[in-house]
Amino acid sequence: MSPLAEHPWIIAALWVLLHATDYYLTFWGAILYRRGASKVVGMGSYELNPLWQRDVEKLRWLSPKFCASLVLIGAMLWGYVHLIFSLDVGLGWVAEMMLGLLLFTRLSLIARHVVNIFYFLHLRKHAKAAIGRTTYSRGTVLFLSATSHAQIAAVVAAAGFIAPHPWIVGGAIGMGALTAVACVRSVRAPKTAAVTEDG
Repeated sequence: MSPLAEHPWIIAALWVLLHATDYYLTFWGAILYRRGASKVVGMGSYELNPLWQRDVEKLRWLSPKFCASLVLIGAMLWGYVHLIFSLDVGLGWVAEMMLGLLLFTRLSLIARHVVNIFYFLHLRKHAKAAIGRTTYSRGTVLFLSATSHAQIAAVVAAAGFIAPHPWIVGGAIGMGALTAVACVRSVRAPKTAAVTEDG
């Protein structure tokens, strides 16, 4: 039996932990970007998701939007998983797919932040690690984001093909969705780099 059946709060707790980690690592990356990395790499706002851009730009550590998403989505996940197992209609696999979707998508975003932070810290420590400045268009930044998501999606999809466990399949679906969203936004975004406030 899935641990979620006896402890549906697990998925809500994971959401709170991973969403908060993603959110606050974004702030750390944005601060490091402003304090030096933007002299080497120009890309406009550090935050790629329009939903959070204003909060990140203004460094709103406890914005109402973030707090609401933390509590409401956590409660919805707990309620949905609790309902699935309470009804006992054989849909436990759906809850496990949701868990995989949550874990893979959040952890992939967190990993990207960690890579960026170490890169920015490296540039800060080694003044001559990079010479000159490259400015990317928003479309290019989103395209690079899409390719990064696609790499993870391909690996998880391959794992799901070999061992089709619901949580792996859910992870593949989640990563595929992240890739698709980034691709669509990349197509719609400006393709020409422009001088921005950070440069």
